[in-house]
Amino acid sequence: MHRLAKAADIGNRILSVLTIMVMTVGCLYCFYCLFDDWRQSQAGLPSTLQKFKPDAEDPLSFDELLKLNPDVIGWLTIDKTRIDQPVVQGKDDMEYINKGADGKPSLSGAIFLSELNKPDFSDPYNILYGHHMDNGGMFGDVMEFLDKKYFEEHKTGSLLTKEFTEYKLEVFAVMETDAMDPDVYSMALVSGGDTNAQIDMLRSKARYFREPGENSPKVFALSTCNSSQTDGRTILYAWVTKVVEHEK
Repeated sequence: MHRLAKAADIGNRILSVLTIMVMTVGCLYCFYCLFDDWRQSQAGLPSTLQKFKPDAEDPLSFDELLKLNPDVIGWLTIDKTRIDQPVVQGKDDMEYINKGADGKPSLSGAIFLSELNKPDFSDPYNILYGHHMDNGGMFGDVMEFLDKKYFEEHKTGSLLTKEFTEYKLEVFAVMETDAMDPDVYSMALVSGGDTNAQIDMLRSKARYFREPGENSPKVFALSTCNSSQTDGRTILYAWVTKVVEHEK
């Protein structure tokens, strides 16, 4: 009887230890899930890189960004939105799908210039890509422009290049399409040099449109995924209202 009682006591202790271990693992997993949810909710938000935002009046302010990642070529801001991020260009359009502007792996990727474009933004038509993050990070706020009131209230922005050329931007159109639309994604548009043809297309296809300035010299297209349709895309268009060459 004594041996049986002792064996039962040992068994109970082992069972207690196993129970504690299972509960500990369960708690750790719950904490991990909460942390992962938080991490994803923060992914792509501008606050993580704001301390590196360059100052157009300070020629040295791009240095820290370039130390982080030499692929950084500019900084894009759409005023009063969460679009306030570095712009990079990789060796192709896949490199920054899951890599952040700091060069590290990232679920939110980075805002990047199309491989079709020149890295100094000298093309008349420049395509920028960014993930649609549910928290509004990266190009998540592009979807907000499908609301007419939001479109009317958020009109301005800027893009500062690493050469310290600042493009003052004005949003003039938003449209929904698919990833294969030749009116949006084609080498002919990038190299053709006719922004007026692009603007004519937008007059008929855009969800919302307002007339840009005459003979707009340069257009930026901000493209993101639209989850409401397979291969759907939402594109926000901005034209350059002014070019400022800052001292470098």
